[in-house]
Amino acid sequence: MNALKNYISDVKTASGNAKLFILTNVLFGLLMGATWTGLNLIIENAFSPVVLGTALAMHTLGMAISAVPVGALASKIGYKPILLFGTIAGSICLVLNGIVGSAIILFVLNFIFGLSQGVYEVLPAPFVNATSKKEVRTSVTSVMFGTYWLAVTLVTFCSGYLITFLQSNMGLTEIVAYKYYTYIFAGIGAIGVFSILPMKNVIPAAEVKKKTTIAEYVKAISNKEVIIYLCYMGLIGLGAGLFCPFFANFFKTGLGLDPKTMGNILSIQYFAMVIGIFSCPLLVKKFGRVVTLGATGLLSVPFMLIIANADKFGSAMIPVLTFAFFMRSGLMNLGMPIMYSLILDFVSKEKRATLSGIQTLFMSGMRAVSSIVAGFVMSIPAFTIGGFVLDGYRLPYYVAGVLYAIAIITLLVTYTKKYNREKTDETTELAA
Repeated sequence: MNALKNYISDVKTASGNAKLFILTNVLFGLLMGATWTGLNLIIENAFSPVVLGTALAMHTLGMAISAVPVGALASKIGYKPILLFGTIAGSICLVLNGIVGSAIILFVLNFIFGLSQGVYEVLPAPFVNATSKKEVRTSVTSVMFGTYWLAVTLVTFCSGYLITFLQSNMGLTEIVAYKYYTYIFAGIGAIGVFSILPMKNVIPAAEVKKKTTIAEYVKAISNKEVIIYLCYMGLIGLGAGLFCPFFANFFKTGLGLDPKTMGNILSIQYFAMVIGIFSCPLLVKKFGRVVTLGATGLLSVPFMLIIANADKFGSAMIPVLTFAFFMRSGLMNLGMPIMYSLILDFVSKEKRATLSGIQTLFMSGMRAVSSIVAGFVMSIPAFTIGGFVLDGYRLPYYVAGVLYAIAIITLLVTYTKKYNREKTDETTELAA
């Protein structure tokens, strides 16, 4: 109770800019929740699985590429204009995705959409640091991320009920109802403009740093441990890109779920993510970093395969699918804080910023490649192997399971002995 009171007190005493940003971030969370729930279904219906995969790849590339220019522009023109771009561009792109008839225009739109989402991926932490007192930053940041994912969960959970309402009251087909659903939340996201406009524009002090050369990038990864870890992350990225962006498509087309059921199931993954991430420090303390990351990843694979075969459980399909989806999301996301930080232990302190950028771009690139491949795979008609019926929606789960297993076994064999327990002197250095 005291912790909750402290949270409320800290947010109350936070700057006006910080409070306005929390509101803006929540509204953009509603927009993104509608995007992740409905947009893939709309694109696949209007074009094809191949076009959908390429559009998602362009979105991912836009997000990856935005990381550097967003930070650089903020130091020149301030946060406010960039937030306005992110909000306006995201809202317009979400609407236009449901209207355009050209695949080329669709790809361009999704690249710009990725840039706009990148704004909200990059700016929150530095914005809070620049506009909040040190003693309230942790609380403000926690509330900001917590309310964002709460907004995503809420709009995902309500999606089916809203789709059904639009169908029954306006006589719309299911796909047209999904279009209206995305239009509504694009409009709600656009309201964020009115919470950005009153903000005072803050221009952060530009960091004085030497431009990183190609030779320095090569030097940062010219390390056997780094190269093997990038291969591990590449395999995980390739696997994830094959099926994670297409949950809604598989649930609707592969399993025949109605919008209400689909929305309910999709929403629980965000609860699972939060529970998993908060459980991470407890498991790391007991089992170590590498074992926690590897074991939880391996344990998620059987649940992936259960998801792919949920319809084999007959009348128990919905509870089995819900449980498996919850467990897969929680287990696989539990290790995310470790996944993105462990590699930094393999290099000296001055190489970490460069390596972090390489890691992010590499992971995003692999996901983009596999999203394109997944678009082609989803077009494969049903076929039988050893009595098992497979199709383009189920096959990616099996391929991803193999990629995950290879990657995680490599991780455990390579790093458990040396890096499972964090060294005391390294901990001290990082905390300093």
